[in-house]
Amino acid sequence: MMIDLDHLLTILNNMSDPGTMVGRLSLILLPVLLILLLGYLCFSHSRNIRTAHRDDQVRSDFYTKVGYEFRTPLTIILGLTRQLKEQRDQPNHHTSTYLSAIERQGRTLTHLVNQLLDVAHLQSYEKPDEWKRGNMVAFLEMIAESFSNYSRQKGVELVFFCEEREIDTDFVPVYLHKILQNLFTNAVRYSNKGSKIFLILELSKKDKKKMVLKVVDHGKGICKEELPHIFEPYYKDATSEELVGAGIGLALTKHLVEMLNGTIGVESDEAKGTVFTIQLPLQKERKRALFSWETVRNELYSTAEMLPIDDNTVPINGLHHENDPRTNLLLVEDNMDVALYIRALFDESRYNLLYANNGVKAMEMCNEVIPDLLITDVEMPGKNGFDLCREIRSSQLLNHIPVIMISARHHETDLLEGIKCGADAYIRKPFNGEELQLRVEQLLESRNLWKEKYHRINIPDESNEVHGNVNIDFLRQATDIIHREMKNPAFSPRMLSEELAISVSQLNKKLNSITGSPSSAYILQVKLANAKKMLASQKSTIGEVATECGIYDVNYFSRVFKKNTGITPTQYQRLPRG
Repeated sequence: MMIDLDHLLTILNNMSDPGTMVGRLSLILLPVLLILLLGYLCFSHSRNIRTAHRDDQVRSDFYTKVGYEFRTPLTIILGLTRQLKEQRDQPNHHTSTYLSAIERQGRTLTHLVNQLLDVAHLQSYEKPDEWKRGNMVAFLEMIAESFSNYSRQKGVELVFFCEEREIDTDFVPVYLHKILQNLFTNAVRYSNKGSKIFLILELSKKDKKKMVLKVVDHGKGICKEELPHIFEPYYKDATSEELVGAGIGLALTKHLVEMLNGTIGVESDEAKGTVFTIQLPLQKERKRALFSWETVRNELYSTAEMLPIDDNTVPINGLHHENDPRTNLLLVEDNMDVALYIRALFDESRYNLLYANNGVKAMEMCNEVIPDLLITDVEMPGKNGFDLCREIRSSQLLNHIPVIMISARHHETDLLEGIKCGADAYIRKPFNGEELQLRVEQLLESRNLWKEKYHRINIPDESNEVHGNVNIDFLRQATDIIHREMKNPAFSPRMLSEELAISVSQLNKKLNSITGSPSSAYILQVKLANAKKMLASQKSTIGEVATECGIYDVNYFSRVFKKNTGITPTQYQRLPRG
């Protein structure tokens, strides 16, 4: 219930007149009215504080997000520049590729700065004073042409269509160009390669005094929950982990459309694409004649050339071969230039760098390849780095893989989140390439030390091994199956893999990663360890021991025993026991 403050003050003024009814009741009403007045003032003050706090939080979130986006291009520019300096005295076939990446990221920074300038002026745009009169068909043809190169670089074709050859209208070139730039950029970002984006101009069928502009794409579309919010400043879909700009593009677009006395709407289907529709008046109410717009290309329409484009001429993704002696590193990063920089840090003769541009694809590759180490960004579409790490840690097949996270997020809460989900290291952008190299080497060395330990264990003994170690648990499970089938001479790696519900290839990679031995060698190690225990008891003959281990050829048993222990079964049986 709202209180009319002026009316309340009038009532209080009448209380000073003893000749009125209000005056006579003042002794009763005055305390009540004063309480109401104070309550209203407190409520109003509290509401203003909440509004100011909310606005401050929105601004803080915006600048935090912009800060995240600045760190990625800075990482690439500083990192590749350092690489070029270190290799300037050596022949480097990738120099032109690195320079192209640096140039792209410079354009990205320019685009971010322009967005900051736009948001600084978002609330201070005055009524446009640069109205022109001209042929809208010719203007949009030129705009479409200026963006066609950008769209082609992304594998998308931009098509302009209008049935009319000439539509004379009043418009502000700068504003309309910025509107279409934001819509085109979004359309290209969400379109699939090989698809088309249409810019359609037509006269309104409902109102002959208006024209209609449509930007149509056939990309992934926008979910229904997000549609009502996309024109809000700084809005980011809570269900999406994809960074889609600084968060003011569509808000600025809507503001500029309204400055042109128009309206903008959006329709989208997640399976078909998105249509932005703008309605603008053909003529504005004007008191003076407008200057004519002339179809002359000028620096205003070079904006599309400042947008980042993909121009990688060197493939990032390596190939995986079963017998490749190199260490397999899986890099998960949706920014190709960051991936290019990280690839440049690792010697191709030692490391085979595999690449995935999102968490979903990375999980598929992990199950197929079982890499030696994973490097992942945090912010990615589909499945972010935190979720990817959690899934790897919960997988019996993959939980031994060391994980390094790289992120533009600098808050302690993000670092703690990375630790909670199982990351072995958390590196903040912009990062020093040497730091990443050292982290990789240290984690791989640590894994090799664990491998030696597991190799010595052979059979995890529940009495002296701590439960909860995922690698010990896996070895114990595999070893229990081998013990159960100890007497079976036909027991093979395939049968073991079927018991563990994984493929033979995955079993070999998992065991090799933990113990340094493939499945066939590990099965033999378990059998020989059992043979040692039986021989040490001196209660069984060598033939009986061999049979208990599923080896019915005594001579073969003796040969493999000596090969693995250095002495024959008979010599081992005669060793003194403490």
